[in-house]
Amino acid sequence: MPTAWTRPLQIAIIALLVVGLINGVAVLFWLPDYMQAAMNASIDRQAQLSPNLDPAQVEQIRQQTRQLAQMIFTVSLGVGIVLALAYFALATIGTLHRWTWWFWVQLVLAGLAVLSLPQNVLALSGRTIRASPSAPPLHVPVASAAVNVLLALAWLAVFIWMIVAYRRFGPWACRRVPG
Repeated sequence: MPTAWTRPLQIAIIALLVVGLINGVAVLFWLPDYMQAAMNASIDRQAQLSPNLDPAQVEQIRQQTRQLAQMIFTVSLGVGIVLALAYFALATIGTLHRWTWWFWVQLVLAGLAVLSLPQNVLALSGRTIRASPSAPPLHVPVASAAVNVLLALAWLAVFIWMIVAYRRFGPWACRRVPG
């Protein structure tokens, strides 16, 4: 049986999912440049390891790798969009229908969102992040890092709220109906 906490909790979760989805779409505008730079740096490192390659061969390899990477990126983007929309639909339906199993999934995911805080705080402070010492620095736009920090903090608040709601009422802040 729903309580006064149920609907606000559902709205908060769905609102955070929408903001996260919009932020994810925004990332798609700057990520290809980083991927291109990482790929070029990798090709250049390989060329340095093989000094017998002439510049024409290196350029040919670079072009072929770009084409392959572009194809992989396009396919991955399409699959990622389909999976993101499927997850968003499942999350919205599960939240609105107050599926108990989805409550536990959402609780775990809300708790895990906090793990992104250190990386996003570093990005917000202007520090660059590298996947490895030889990879080019990942310059996360300040606006994206700020949104990610706020999202992580909001998910932390929802995580705590969900635990308190569960302890007081039950999953989705609903009272258990006897029988």
